[in-house]
Amino acid sequence: MGIDPDHGDMEEVVARDQRALARLYDRHAPWVHAFIYRMLRDASMAEDVTQEAFVRVWRNAHRWDGGRASFRSWLGTIAANLARDALRKRRDVTSDQTDLRADPSPWANPGRALEMTRAQQILHDAIGDLPERQRCALLLTWEVGLSNAEAGRSMSISEQAMESLLARARRSLRAKLAGCGEDLIGSIGDD
Repeated sequence: MGIDPDHGDMEEVVARDQRALARLYDRHAPWVHAFIYRMLRDASMAEDVTQEAFVRVWRNAHRWDGGRASFRSWLGTIAANLARDALRKRRDVTSDQTDLRADPSPWANPGRALEMTRAQQILHDAIGDLPERQRCALLLTWEVGLSNAEAGRSMSISEQAMESLLARARRSLRAKLAGCGEDLIGSIGDD
């Protein structure tokens, strides 16, 4: 089994190699952007926050500990924190005037123009309607692919608290999706 390309690139980023950062960006920016977009529901903000996530990788590369966390997990934590900060700032600026469904564009996955099925759109909207912490927990585990323990650390909560948060999110989704078809509800997973 070969060396993890992220690990090797991060060692080069620590040594200030911008080409290594560009490789990490090319590999990870699509899922980071999609995650942030689904948190913020604003394409322009998602682009800015994605860029900021990689600026933070560059500035804080010396803090990454490859023995403690994968690069994907570390980047997911940075992205989640930045998305939550952006949501807080937006709430502070616009108070209750923000409509989280103002940008109806699909999941904004750069580089791929996927047509969403009706079921995907229903699920996407239901996830967008979840409270911020539940939405973040689901996206960190489903979209980013973090374990419950990693997602919990990124949200500064215990693994047990993460599991409880995920269970509440799944129950909320099941309730919102009742009557939409068993296939859609089955995609949510078990508590």
